[in-house]
Amino acid sequence: MVIVLGVSQICFGETPDAVQQAVTPERTELMSAIIKFATVMFGVMLSSFVIYLLLTLWNAILQRSRTKALDYEATLKEPQSVDEAVLLFIQKNKLK
Repeated sequence: MVIVLGVSQICFGETPDAVQQAVTPERTELMSAIIKFATVMFGVMLSSFVIYLLLTLWNAILQRSRTKALDYEATLKEPQSVDEAVLLFIQKNKLK
């Protein structure tokens, strides 16, 4: 619509300066909107990166110290009776 308006003004003998003045406010609004959008997208990207770094540090520092070594012999041992199964369930789920 802006282009058609500019062409019609030139056809009726107006100077290019008048056309430039007619187009400038809309262009300024468009550039303002583009800059605001780019700023917001940069903020989203930056915050995502910060969250990623914090979670990586959380896993590297805190979670590795909390993991314990598994006893594979006890883990693979299957219970022979119902009582052993109940005791194993209580031990594995820390229900004591």
